[in-house]
Amino acid sequence: MGHPISSPHIMLVSHEASLTGAPKIALNLLRHLRAKTDVELTTILHNGGPLHPEFSAESPTYCMDVPREHDPRIHATVRKILRPLQKAGRKILCICNSAESRFVANSIFTRNIPILYLIHEYPTSYEPQEFEKIERYSNKMIFPCRSVLDSARRVVSISDQKAIIQPQGLLDDQFGTRITKEKARTQIRRTLGLPEDAFIVLGCGTVDLRKGVDHFVAAARTMESLNQSRRPIYFVWVGDGPRHVHSAFHYVELDVEKSRQSNVRFVGQVENVEPFFVGSDSFLLTSRVDPFPCVIHEAMAAKLPIILFDQSGGAVEAVGEDVGKVVPFGNYVETVAAIHQICESPFLARSMAEKGIARVRRLFQFDHYSDQIIDLCETELGMSIRPKIQPMPVMQPALAAA
Repeated sequence: MGHPISSPHIMLVSHEASLTGAPKIALNLLRHLRAKTDVELTTILHNGGPLHPEFSAESPTYCMDVPREHDPRIHATVRKILRPLQKAGRKILCICNSAESRFVANSIFTRNIPILYLIHEYPTSYEPQEFEKIERYSNKMIFPCRSVLDSARRVVSISDQKAIIQPQGLLDDQFGTRITKEKARTQIRRTLGLPEDAFIVLGCGTVDLRKGVDHFVAAARTMESLNQSRRPIYFVWVGDGPRHVHSAFHYVELDVEKSRQSNVRFVGQVENVEPFFVGSDSFLLTSRVDPFPCVIHEAMAAKLPIILFDQSGGAVEAVGEDVGKVVPFGNYVETVAAIHQICESPFLARSMAEKGIARVRRLFQFDHYSDQIIDLCETELGMSIRPKIQPMPVMQPALAAA
């Protein structure tokens, strides 16, 4: 759709186009902006990835593929995009997604462009001065949950006027509905060579220490020694990551081999994770640090009871009461006990499943998230950017989870 020369311009910045949570949030937001507003859009990717073509399908996209640090090529790209727009007197707004986009945000800030900053990380992952810069760049900072905001405020002073808590929603509102439970159960057990009555504990994410892949394997090892269930229990991890020598995955594989574990399966990256969610029996989140993981929404949408560590991030806020079991951080015996309870009590499992899907449908819809972001855009621009005639709803293709 063409835009008049006087229409506002929104730049969306993503640090990469990988199949992980933050880039998928950025891509989904871009789709909603395109469908719901009458603005001109541009995307800047600091680095590329598998989702690059999908970003390009939604807006003109500049992929710099330069090191994640201050680099003169970043300034050159930003200047190339902004100079003609500023010369024409256009109203411009930037949405920066992820603290990892801070190097691009710096260049945009120096050209006096207002920035809405979507924060998906805990500041403990950065040097304090880096988070102080992000606060300085931002007109508004949007946090996914209270625990991330509270953590940020322990590092830098953030005013109530600048800080907003707005959880992102389920990325694909059809997730969990495209395949029946029975079909998915049969499909993934055959794919993995597991018994038909296998109880599957699902993990999903990058195979690294932050996501706690080592905790996941250690819980599985504890299960082998303590399992008193009538059903065989298997731990299945979907997702990929560094596998080089001395990577986290390298040592996790050594642990599995040396302890002769037979109840763990690593699936790797898959294009469609929906059958794995729908066909599993519970979801185990073993992250060390995970601000507000998208996989929790997908687990609730797929009607999975959830087990997660306390002190690990905003997932505890997302799950709330009665949707899952929160266990002490790193306590594998408590983790195994929670899995046993869900495995041995179909009534409890069904109750958690039903409460989970009701919660995600009520609280975590991406339409609501995008509407709130658009409201903030209109406030910063000082004008309405929604067309007078409401467009058709956004069609969201399935995205692989991370």
